[in-house]
Amino acid sequence: MSRKLPGLRAAMFTYVLVVVLGLGAAGAHALWSQSGTVAVAVTAGTWAPAGTVDANTVTCSNRADEGWDAQVTVMWEAVDATGYRLSTTPESFMDINPLDVVPTGPGHSVSQILTFKRPSMSGFGNFTLSITPMLDGKPGTATKIAVELDHKHVGSLSCKPLD
Repeated sequence: MSRKLPGLRAAMFTYVLVVVLGLGAAGAHALWSQSGTVAVAVTAGTWAPAGTVDANTVTCSNRADEGWDAQVTVMWEAVDATGYRLSTTPESFMDINPLDVVPTGPGHSVSQILTFKRPSMSGFGNFTLSITPMLDGKPGTATKIAVELDHKHVGSLSCKPLD
């Protein structure tokens, strides 16, 4: 003889529902966790120099008048750079153009002796000197200096920030 138990069907239905949905939820959660994984790659690089040479710290002085050529010492305050690139406009004024300068040691200023060619028979030369800080071969922002050189009057040299 079989006896009917009230609520047995409801209990079995609830049991099966919990077991099946419980496993399904765990499986869905595992699948979500696997497909939700993200890989991130970080690449370190070299940035351009952060600072620019302050044009107000640039000084020029005559070293010697070598006949047709003039040797000029240019000095400026150092910035966070591994080197500097010097160039003139027009290009024909400087012996080596552009000229890469590597600081020789730690310090607060950098200097370089430049040889400028006499621009004409009159002995006057007006040109722009650009000083560009470099960081591992990447250029920063150039600082432009107006240079006036007079070979006729030895020692007549001026360097001013170019506005």
